[in-house]
Amino acid sequence: MHAGDHEAAATGIDAFLVHVQELVQPQQFNTWFRDVKVTDQGNDGLRVLAPNSFVRDWISNYYGDILGQAARHAFGEERGIVLGVDPDAPPAPKIEEPQPSVTAATAVTGRGPARPARTSPELDSYSDTILHPDYLFDNFVVGASNQFANAAATAVA
Repeated sequence: MHAGDHEAAATGIDAFLVHVQELVQPQQFNTWFRDVKVTDQGNDGLRVLAPNSFVRDWISNYYGDILGQAARHAFGEERGIVLGVDPDAPPAPKIEEPQPSVTAATAVTGRGPARPARTSPELDSYSDTILHPDYLFDNFVVGASNQFANAAATAVA
């Protein structure tokens, strides 16, 4: 690839990203496209690398048509678009469950939970259900601002 070819490819990629930015809301662009890397693979089309598989899948499901339209606009012809995950992207931070030293009930009332945490056989069968044992209706402090929410949650439960 000659220097002029490289410059033309960069200009096409820049035009591609500018057109994507014009087609979506600013929040959408910042959320889904800010950390995306785009490279021109010549006859193989464009390679769009997302920072992780979740972003890649979201772009594929919701923005595929926009990517095609932006490619046609930037390059003047149909371009194949290959979505992938950037191997050089930093890993997503792991979410650690907080381990509070003082429970909400203790902070509000000065006492611990009213009774030991209850478990339900139905909940035990769902491995992805995570309920904090200290968050019980018995410990919830009802005030003027949350009476409706408390009544609705109690009715649903």
